[in-house]
Amino acid sequence: MNNFEQTCTIIRENLSPEYRFLLNLLYRSELPINLNDEFNWERFISLARKHKVVPQVAFEVFSPAIREKIPKQYFEQLQSHTERNTQKSLILLGELLKIHEVFKKNAINILPLKGPALAIELYGGVNQRTMVDLDILVREKDIQTAAELLLGMGYQSTHSILPTFISFFSGRDYHSNFHHRNGVIVEIHWRFDENKNALPLDILNVFEGTKELTCSGRIIPTLSFENEYLYLSYHGGKHCWAELKWITDLYKINRDKEIDWDVIWELAVKTGNQNSVALSSWCLCVLSGCKPTWQIEEHIRNDENFSKLLPYVLHTLFEDESKVRDLFDIKKIATRAGEVDYLKILFPSRSFQQEQSLLQWKPTFHDYRFLSLPRSCVYLYYLIRPIRVIMGKFSHVASNMI
Repeated sequence: MNNFEQTCTIIRENLSPEYRFLLNLLYRSELPINLNDEFNWERFISLARKHKVVPQVAFEVFSPAIREKIPKQYFEQLQSHTERNTQKSLILLGELLKIHEVFKKNAINILPLKGPALAIELYGGVNQRTMVDLDILVREKDIQTAAELLLGMGYQSTHSILPTFISFFSGRDYHSNFHHRNGVIVEIHWRFDENKNALPLDILNVFEGTKELTCSGRIIPTLSFENEYLYLSYHGGKHCWAELKWITDLYKINRDKEIDWDVIWELAVKTGNQNSVALSSWCLCVLSGCKPTWQIEEHIRNDENFSKLLPYVLHTLFEDESKVRDLFDIKKIATRAGEVDYLKILFPSRSFQQEQSLLQWKPTFHDYRFLSLPRSCVYLYYLIRPIRVIMGKFSHVASNMI
């Protein structure tokens, strides 16, 4: 057993019964567990909610073998949560189909990110995954038209920004929010991140290399599994794997779908996401026992900076696991500076770091909300932005001196 496998084993052996049971349900693990009177069902449900995996957990808990062991009040909590999630999921699926139809008629290609499409694709049912909104990717040239179409469908811009302004701010912002009176929120994305070098769309060729998914009798294009895996690895890594939901998505792809690992690693190298993919594989190994590929294991073993990411991820995954915390050096991203340090390690490429340093000087939607200018004066935001940045820095210094 090498050090990598040994670390995974040590973590799993020192998890609480509630966390171990959660992993058993999600990943078909066989960690020792005893559902006796000492088992804390309230903490178990709290963990499932925190990590947004109640639908997946409930599906397993509702089986006869486990159902008879769970106290009635906690069974009813899971049942109630599942019913609410089902209602929300069906509404979001309905809206996704409407948007796809309207956009298709207007020659706008869309790709759903996560949400109902991923739930159907990976879990076989739209209600088998927690979701709060619709994330839809469009080409950057289609931003204004996409915004106008949503407004025509009764949506309103959350930023109260006109469609003609959105493309101007697209250099800094990477998505725009719209909300409907029925409670649905839609995020229109034209990039995966505000940093255009984090996961460049042109390298991934996302709109050409798609696959088809049948939803309620309609065919919707979705990301290829290789691009899906890379995107989910990037997304989870950026957020320091704060939710088991994202890891569970990768587990389902890894276990149930045919994916080309050589393509995934090649894309990871081209986009500077080796650490993102390696970190997702490390999480999968710890939590589910999935073995990493030789490329990833080699990266984990040879990249001296990779280990610096682990204290941050250990904190988000095992914040309330006292035994694990006592065994390892765990760090919390408690400040903006801590987040910056983490991202520097996660995305070490020069192109990412250069773009990251420029981002604060690019006009953003928040500048528009600060001062709404007419379209003819829009370039004045290039003057307003540095003024606001400098004012913000002085305000921060002043508040620390008080």
